[in-house]
Amino acid sequence: MTGDERARIESRLAQLREISEADDSTDNRKSRLGLVANMLMAYPMAGGSEESGRARANAYLAALDDLPPWAIADAIRNWHRGEGGGPNASNRFAPAPAELRYAVMQILQPAKQTIAHLDAVLTALTIEQAMDPRPIPPKQIAHESGRVISIGTRRM
Repeated sequence: MTGDERARIESRLAQLREISEADDSTDNRKSRLGLVANMLMAYPMAGGSEESGRARANAYLAALDDLPPWAIADAIRNWHRGEGGGPNASNRFAPAPAELRYAVMQILQPAKQTIAHLDAVLTALTIEQAMDPRPIPPKQIAHESGRVISIGTRRM
């Protein structure tokens, strides 16, 4: 792979990550809260108090805190159209937080699959490296826990 090809793939990866991942910043949190509030107003709950409404909103925010607001808006739009939630969904009611998260993840799935594919392309061995009889040196990566772990490849 040439340096230009690698740069283009890395650029595309950065674009895909930017649109498919979101942090829990104040702006994103406000956007999510507005989307959830509008959705819940369309499907009111009988006998709900202010505290129960706040608890429902917090449950949705906890389920959606790492997802981009544009994808949440698309999932809600699909729910309103009766297109989201799968075969067992009842579109007469608001989706549960987990159902809405699932619907958002379905929207993001093509981008997530492309990211995984491009990551695999960038980390693939060249034919020369794969055919070299010498052992492949282990790579050190940072694990989610913060520990650094070594990953090696065995030759058979």
